[in-house]
Amino acid sequence: MLSKQVAAATSDLALSDVGFSMDAKLAPRATASGSAATIAAALPRADSGPFEVTHTSYTVASQDCSDRTVDVYTPAVPAGRSVPLISYAHGLFGGGGVDWSGYLIPLSAVASYGFVVAATRACNVGCKEQRNCKSVRGDPPCFGDYYRQQIGVLEWAQNESRSRGPAHRALSAVNHSLGYGVAGHSMGGQATLFASSYGNASASRIRAAVMQHPYSATQLPAPAVPFLAFTGSADYVAPPRMSEAFYDAAGRQGTAAHRGFVNKQGATHFEPLLWEGGHMDLSRFTAAWFKLHLEGVARQDGVDYEALIYGKGEASLCGGGDDKMIRCEVS
Repeated sequence: MLSKQVAAATSDLALSDVGFSMDAKLAPRATASGSAATIAAALPRADSGPFEVTHTSYTVASQDCSDRTVDVYTPAVPAGRSVPLISYAHGLFGGGGVDWSGYLIPLSAVASYGFVVAATRACNVGCKEQRNCKSVRGDPPCFGDYYRQQIGVLEWAQNESRSRGPAHRALSAVNHSLGYGVAGHSMGGQATLFASSYGNASASRIRAAVMQHPYSATQLPAPAVPFLAFTGSADYVAPPRMSEAFYDAAGRQGTAAHRGFVNKQGATHFEPLLWEGGHMDLSRFTAAWFKLHLEGVARQDGVDYEALIYGKGEASLCGGGDDKMIRCEVS
């Protein structure tokens, strides 16, 4: 379940100020030492996992200067239990001091199934530092190397665990020996595509990926790890053909042992965000994919993850659990 007391770090504003219809009160921003403010919110429990989640933010010097904040979502798993780490990359206008909060509930939901999720806020409208500002033809400027921020979060987490740094407690349950997961939305979906392709996956020990409505106009490599791509028939920002291109390329080239493509009827580009109704389903199936292909767990805590992804029942991904589909395939 998701906790009503989520350790947060934000500017002093209410979620209602940015379009949320929930009762929430935000406290002052947390510091690099890892001290945390709290957010009291009516978080949805019925569709979330078995664990309560805390959320803490840290200032990470190695992140792009556009915003050096990294948000960490930590599940309250039993003592002695270890969990995988997922690095999440937001979309255009999805980072910064306010917009990141659209991912607060969806990422907490993923973490509630037993994952530590770390999400960069850097590069809200493109990376700012010259060394990070590479542009790809047809894409918004300065997102070409955005995936390096996503990988940089993994490197930061490794260093924090090794040195028992300020974020050590939030990351204490992470099992680094499993390798890592990457996920992202829109331009963050492209970052996830790049992070899981070329030589990046092996170099950074990335084992699985989930792309949520990824945007990529021209560069569409075939992922080298098991991946699941979500899109929707009403996504006019990053239309389904963008995801289909790298999904089909991976099939032709045989680069990924397992892959999935989900084109949901009526889903818009903003499905992964809090204000869209389908975000809890998306979080549940994202978590299930990582359970199977990152952690190697088919069933746990009363949840049948294999049935969710590969089953034929009405609760399964392609059987109706994520609503009606235009095209849904998993292998």
